[in-house]
Amino acid sequence: EKAAAAEKEAEEEKEKEKEKGETEKDKEGDEEGVDSKKKPDTLPGYCLYVSKTKSKAERDADAKKKEENRQDRFEGIKLYVRNLPKDMTDEKLKALFEEFGKVTDIKAVLEKETSECKGYGFVRYAMMEEANKAIEE
Repeated sequence: EKAAAAEKEAEEEKEKEKEKGETEKDKEGDEEGVDSKKKPDTLPGYCLYVSKTKSKAERDADAKKKEENRQDRFEGIKLYVRNLPKDMTDEKLKALFEEFGKVTDIKAVLEKETSECKGYGFVRYAMMEEANKAIEE
């Protein structure tokens, strides 16, 4: 009977707290001397990006500009390169192939876990003559 009475009393206490708009968390914060409505003293461990909203026309213009830049980047002739050493990086691959012409895109394919080159990659040239020169030499 005492346990049932204690449970009933606890339930009534919770109802009163709900009516006041308080929660157990608010009470704990008050006991620690922290005002829960204040800004935290420390920043969160993640970064938030906040900006103004854009109109549909602005979003469309941004998307169009981004697509144009992407097309410029991916114009040209893409070459497949194999038998690359395991220590090959994008920078090293670019240095190897820049002597034949303007490289617009480059990728040495790496393993996710070890970050070692898988032995192949891709090089994109702006002009067909540059790509042919790289193949021949």
